[in-house]
Amino acid sequence: KHLLSQWRFTVDLPAHPSEPLLLKGVPGISDKLATRQDFLQYLQALESRSSDAALVTPAFIKRTIASQACRYAIMFGDPLSHEAQKSLIEDVSKCHLPFICAHGRPSIVPLLSLENLGEE
Repeated sequence: KHLLSQWRFTVDLPAHPSEPLLLKGVPGISDKLATRQDFLQYLQALESRSSDAALVTPAFIKRTIASQACRYAIMFGDPLSHEAQKSLIEDVSKCHLPFICAHGRPSIVPLLSLENLGEE
């Protein structure tokens, strides 16, 4: 029950295991609310990771944050000042996984190879 409330799922636990669990509240991010299916998916994830269940983040939370992250990202072709370009390169160099976005799509596109740059 602690893990559920940590992620803002509010439940009434049954007095007896054969009675149904009552879902009374779900988490929300921005204008999105988790669904019953999101709750069930989280319970399944908790069940499969019983030894480290506290590390499990509900998929709804991950999906929503990933969507928000990409929505406001700098897109290929967006005009940037020289200072903004330098700042972006510095920020990306500090990322753990700089070559993919939160959805796993490529976020950096090679424009030229530096290997043969001085050979001509």
